[in-house]
Amino acid sequence: MKTITIIFMIFLFISKLNAQTTEWSFLGSNGGWSLAHSLSGTVSDSAYTLNITGSDPYMVSATSLNINASIYKSVTFTIKNTTNDSVAGFFWATNANQNFSSSMSVASIPIVPNDTKFRTYTVDLSSNTAWTGTIYQIRLDPSQDASSGTIYLQQIALEPNWDFINSNQGWSLAHSLSGTVTDSAYTLNITGSDPYMVSATSLNINASEYKHVTFTMRNTTNDSVAGFYWATNANQNFSSSMSVASIPIVPNDTKFRTYTVDLSSDTAWTGTIYQIRLDPSQDASSGTIYLQQIQVLAEPAVQTVLSTDNGIIKIQLDLTRGGAISYLSNSDSSNNLVNIHDEGRYIQQSYYAGNPVNRLADGQNPSWSPWSWNPIQVGDSYNNRAKILAFWKHSDTLYTKCTPMLWDMNNMPAEAEMEQWSVLDSNAIKVHCKLTCHRTDNIYAENVIDNQELPATYFISTLDNLYTYMGNSPFSSAALSNPALVNLSSGFWGKYNGVNEHWMAFVNSSNWGVGVYNQDCTYFLAGISGSTGGNDTSPSTMYIAAIENAILNKNSVFNYDYDIILGTVNQIRQYVYKVGQPDTNAWDFSSGPDGWYLTNNLSGVVSDSGLTLNITGTDPYMESLSNLNIDASVYKYVNFTMENTTNDSVAGFFWTTNANQNFSSSMSVGSIPIVPNDTVLRTYTIDLSSDTAWTGTISQLRLDPVQNDTSGTIVLKNIAVSKTFAKIASGYVAKAEIPGSFSLSQNYPNPFNPTTTISYSIQKQGLVTLKVYNILGQEVATLVNKDQTAGKYAVSFDASKLASGVYIYKLTSGNNLAVKKLMLLK
Repeated sequence: MKTITIIFMIFLFISKLNAQTTEWSFLGSNGGWSLAHSLSGTVSDSAYTLNITGSDPYMVSATSLNINASIYKSVTFTIKNTTNDSVAGFFWATNANQNFSSSMSVASIPIVPNDTKFRTYTVDLSSNTAWTGTIYQIRLDPSQDASSGTIYLQQIALEPNWDFINSNQGWSLAHSLSGTVTDSAYTLNITGSDPYMVSATSLNINASEYKHVTFTMRNTTNDSVAGFYWATNANQNFSSSMSVASIPIVPNDTKFRTYTVDLSSDTAWTGTIYQIRLDPSQDASSGTIYLQQIQVLAEPAVQTVLSTDNGIIKIQLDLTRGGAISYLSNSDSSNNLVNIHDEGRYIQQSYYAGNPVNRLADGQNPSWSPWSWNPIQVGDSYNNRAKILAFWKHSDTLYTKCTPMLWDMNNMPAEAEMEQWSVLDSNAIKVHCKLTCHRTDNIYAENVIDNQELPATYFISTLDNLYTYMGNSPFSSAALSNPALVNLSSGFWGKYNGVNEHWMAFVNSSNWGVGVYNQDCTYFLAGISGSTGGNDTSPSTMYIAAIENAILNKNSVFNYDYDIILGTVNQIRQYVYKVGQPDTNAWDFSSGPDGWYLTNNLSGVVSDSGLTLNITGTDPYMESLSNLNIDASVYKYVNFTMENTTNDSVAGFFWTTNANQNFSSSMSVGSIPIVPNDTVLRTYTIDLSSDTAWTGTISQLRLDPVQNDTSGTIVLKNIAVSKTFAKIASGYVAKAEIPGSFSLSQNYPNPFNPTTTISYSIQKQGLVTLKVYNILGQEVATLVNKDQTAGKYAVSFDASKLASGVYIYKLTSGNNLAVKKLMLLK
C-alpha cells in the first residue's frame, strides 16, 4: 500500500512538471515569479503589492513553461497602477531562444496612471511573428518609466486564442460546413443543416480560471443565433448539457463583430476543458460566414479605448477619460494631432454656468478659484477621471456617455451627463454633443449667460499657422487671412470675431493640418501656449474653440454639433463649403421687402408680423433680386411662411438659372396647395430634389402667393431656400402642406437605447400605418395607425421593453410602402 502511494505521488509530481502553466493568481502566492531591478513586493490575500524603488523594474516567471504559442496568443494582466506612469511592457523567451530581448517584446502597453481601480489589460500577440514555437519564460514590466511608486498585481494569464488569418489553427469543419482560409478570415460556406467546427483535442484549459469565450465574425446569412459546445477530460463527448445555445448574432451583417459567451455561472463549465466546438449558425442551411478569431479568456478585459478608421482618417476615444477624442490622424499615419498633455486638453466637451464662486473650503483648486460650475468630459484638475456610463461602436459611429467632473473641484462628479456621437465622414469627424443637467445645488446663480466652448480643442504645436476667413463675402472663395501673422503669440487667447465661414484651422509648414467648424459660431478663440514643435504630450499646444453664448441652468439640456476636418487649408475649406454653407438662403419680411419687389397687381405694407400683400388684379407675383448664385445641387427645398386670408387654394413658384434667365412654365411648380381663408401663419415646403429643371446655379426666384384670386390680403413672413426638408423658424406652424413625395427616413439615433425618432412624409391624405417588426417578421409595436393629411411627421419609438437586436420598421400610405432597419443596443 505504501509503495502504491509513493508511485501515485511520483506520478502527480511528474504530471505537474509536464503541465502547461498559463495562469498565475497572486492572491496569497507569488506564483513562482521573481522580482528584479528595483522591484520588491509583498503578497497578500488581495494582491501582490509591487514597490518600485528605481529604474527598469520587472518580474519574471519560472522557466520551462512549455506554452504552445500557436494556441495561447494573448496575455492579460490585472493591476491597479497608482504611479504616474502610463505604459507597461511584456517580454518572452522561447525554448529555441531562452534570452529576453527587445525583438521578443511588446513595449508601451497603455495603462491608466494614478488609478483607483483594478483593470485587466490585454496584449494581443496573434500577429506578432516573434511569438512562435514553445514559450520558455515570460517577463512583465509593470511600469516602464516610473522610478518610484506602487502597483498592485492580481493576475497574469495567457489566453487560448485561435486566429484564422492564413491558417485553420487545427480546427476541423463538419456537417455541411466547408471553408477557405485567406489573409483576412476563414470563409465558412454552409451547404446544409447543423454546420459546426471543432478544435483539436487535449486543450487542457482550466475551466475555473478561463470563463469567457469570444468569437469574431461577420454573418451574412439570415440566421440570428449561433451555438457553443465543449467537452472535458472527464467527459470527452459534446452534449446539450455542455453547451450554450441561441447566442444572438446579427444577421445579414456588413461588419465583423465580437460576440462573448459568459460561462462564469455555468456549472457544466468545470474541470479541464478537452475540446470546444462552435456552431457559427444554428438554423441557416446555406450562406457564408467569415470567422476571424476565437478566444478563451480568464476575465473580460477592460476596454480603455473606442476607435474606428474609415481608410482616410482614424479616431480614438479614451474611455478612461469620459470618451473624449484622444487620437486623430490620417489612416496611413501614427502622428497624433491631439494634445493630451493634461486633463484640461484633448478634444472634449466643457461648459460653464452661473457666476464664479470661491469654494476653497470645499476643496477647490487654488489655481482655479473662484470658478463657475464647469463640468468637463475628461476629468478634473486633480487628475480624477470622468466615469463612463455607456459606449458602443456601430459602423463608423462611436457613442459615449459619461458623468463629467467639475474641473476646479477635487473628485466631485458633476450632476450631469454628457453624451457624444462621433461619425467619420470622408476626411472629417461629425460630432454631436449633448449635456443633460440635473443639479440640486444652490451654489451658482441661475440665468447667467456664459461663453461656451463648442468644442474645446487642443492640437500639437507643430501646427503653428492659423487660417480662417474674416471678410464680408463668406462662401465666395475670397482670400483667406492668417491671423497668426498679426495676433498669434505664445500665450492664450486670441479673440476672433467675424469668422464668417464658421471655421478656423491650424496647419504646419506644408499647409496641412486640422480645422474646426461649427455652423452656429462666428466668434472663435485661438492661441498657442509655449513654443512650436511639440508632440501630443508636450506642454506646448495650439488651441481653437468655437464660442457661443448660452444659459445653462439646473435642468438644462444643451445640444450642439461641430466638425473636425483633416487636410490642407484648401481641402478644409472645400469640406466647409460642401457642408457648411448656411442651411438656408433666407429672406425675412418683418422689417422690409428684403430685396424682393412686388409687381402685377401686388402691393405691400411692412409690419412686425410680416409683409402684408394686397392683391388688386390678375396674376400677382413677387421677384427676388437676380444673381442669387444658389447651388441647386445643395439647396433643394423652398419654404414660405404666410397667412392666406383669400379664397384661393393654390400658389405658384418659378425660378431662373444663370444659363436660362427667363421665367417659364418649364422652370416652375404650379398649383401648390395652400389653406384658404386661414387665420394662422403656416409654412409650406416645395420639394425640388427630384425636379430636373432645378439644376445648375439659381439666379432669381419668383413667388405667386395666389394663382386665381384677383383681390384679398396675404401676410408673408419669410421665404427660404434650404438644404433640408423644412428649416422652420421657432414659433410658427411647422407643417409641410406639400411634401412632394412619399419618404421614410432612417431613425436617429441609430443604433439607439432605448428611444429613437422616426421621421416620414406622405404625399396625400389617407390611412397611414407605421409598425415595427422583429427579424422573424413578428410585429412588436404599432407607432401610427390613423388617417393623416399630406405632410411631414416624426414619432418617437420607445424600445425599453425589447431585447437588443435588429428590427424592421415599415411605413404604408395608400399604395406606397417603405421599409428600413434599426438597431437596439442595450
